[in-house]
Amino acid sequence: KKDDVMTKEKVVTKYSIIDLVRTPVLRKRSCNLLFSWFTNAMLYYGLSFQTESLGSSPYLSFFLAGLVEMPSYILAQLLLDRIGRKPILCGYMVFGGVVLLATIVIPE
Repeated sequence: KKDDVMTKEKVVTKYSIIDLVRTPVLRKRSCNLLFSWFTNAMLYYGLSFQTESLGSSPYLSFFLAGLVEMPSYILAQLLLDRIGRKPILCGYMVFGGVVLLATIVIPE
């Protein structure tokens, strides 16, 4: 009964890295995402090195810094389907920036 079964040909499109800079809109978005990813990675890297300066054991400080991330992961998973990826990403970035700027005014 091969006649009953319809076979569909699946069109496979091959994308390359050139597609990220092919149009001006994609070029701007790609540069924005690249800069954003690089900045976040470097800030996270720098902050993770500074966890030992919190005063207690470096292992305990690093553990607590990782533990603080858990609520944000859970909240992101719960809100992802409800409000979308962009508002969550923007909200976390703005919140993180405000908190980092607030550390300037906190006395040692």
